[in-house]
Amino acid sequence: MAPLPAWRDKPLSGSRVGRVILQCAIGFLNERRYFKKGSGKSLSVKALVPRSFALGGATAPAGSGVRPRGGRSTSNFALQNRKNEYYIPRYEFFIRQMSSVAHSRDRYLVKSIVHSSQLLTAFRSHGEALPLKEIAARSGLPKTMTFRLLYTLEKCGMIDKVGENLYQSRVRPWKQRLYRLGYAAQGQDTHFAKEVSSSLQRAAAAEGIELITVDNRYSAKTAQRNADLLVRERVDLAIEFQTDEHVAAVVSAKYREAGIPMVAIDIPHPGATYYGANNYEAGLMGGRYIGRWVKEYWQSAIDEIILLELPRAGSLPRMRLTGMLVALNTVLPSAGKCRVAYLDGDGDLGRSFEAVRRHLRTTSARHQVVGAINDPSALGALRAFQEAGREEHCAVMGQNATPEGRTELRRPKTRLIGSVAYFPEKYGDGLIQLSLDILNQRQVPPAVFVEHKLVTPTTVDHFYPNDCLAELARG
Repeated sequence: MAPLPAWRDKPLSGSRVGRVILQCAIGFLNERRYFKKGSGKSLSVKALVPRSFALGGATAPAGSGVRPRGGRSTSNFALQNRKNEYYIPRYEFFIRQMSSVAHSRDRYLVKSIVHSSQLLTAFRSHGEALPLKEIAARSGLPKTMTFRLLYTLEKCGMIDKVGENLYQSRVRPWKQRLYRLGYAAQGQDTHFAKEVSSSLQRAAAAEGIELITVDNRYSAKTAQRNADLLVRERVDLAIEFQTDEHVAAVVSAKYREAGIPMVAIDIPHPGATYYGANNYEAGLMGGRYIGRWVKEYWQSAIDEIILLELPRAGSLPRMRLTGMLVALNTVLPSAGKCRVAYLDGDGDLGRSFEAVRRHLRTTSARHQVVGAINDPSALGALRAFQEAGREEHCAVMGQNATPEGRTELRRPKTRLIGSVAYFPEKYGDGLIQLSLDILNQRQVPPAVFVEHKLVTPTTVDHFYPNDCLAELARG
């Protein structure tokens, strides 16, 4: 017999009362002459179980384990009438349903495939690993049946057992609901922002998610207007990529008041789940490498450290520069005695070029290390040194490993000695996975960091072997 549906009012399985009700229900199905739809006609206990004993002045099925309680009828599950028969008003709906199911059963339906389909729907996202108990709960199948189905599907190559009690589906989950996500893009002026947007659109399309995209245009006012727009659109979740830390609390408050969860890219927002760079770790990677480079090529001689900032982004992105300075002082103790100059390049090539150009007019240092907040700032600084005819006096470390930065890394004798990669082309998959976890109320950490790799002139082709093909395609 197929698994019985849940009771109408509350679950009774495992209780003594539940066994009585179950026996009565089966009796209704087997003895339909005692039951007429909508008539309220009662069912004789004798028709169900020949042997019976007294219950509240009436009779109850023998072996059910139900005992009389003070001579009173247990009206919460059965009522006694004058003919010593049972009538079950609270479960009439359930019994009707069971009767209709029994007579409308599709003889062409394969139950095992139906149950397997139920089991596979428990996996709601690609790569999700679930324990047996969770799979049984999500699919609504008994635990023993769930285990047998998992074992069979594993043998068929449709399920992977990835731990002692963890399972993953090889079948791509079918969509259970079309989510609507709002995405406020940083802007379209830099390659990094464009790559994040493109990867997110691809990942959303692959998951069947509707993505409503707006452009913050690097403007704090525009970011606030866009937040209002996404709230009016009633999106299920908002992904915010805006640069100004000063309006982060304002933007977050708009989503919070509307009850919309939020993911913040690279710039922290109060109450939002952070997704993006591990800024301090990225700075350490760059600082260690440039320290070793100075030891090898300048024999540890260093006169000045120039750090190009992006102040409006706040303290977290600034940790890239802090990490670089800490690592540089660790690898190269002499760096702790030299001058450190902080310049505002605003993460822009032109502004960084002007800031470094002005600074070079005030210094005659011959060994200058430059740490930049991103690749546009690093390239701006490099152009300023080239214009001043002092390129061989500098060593520049970038962040993001953008296509422009990678092109410079391939230039012979370049003084851009490295850039820490963030792989924005992979942001989309991670953001969509995180968003689905939040919407499905799974536990997520407060911050999800992307993987970083140091890209140098000798490793750039290893990490990005297809750059030349991409340039030919653009040409």
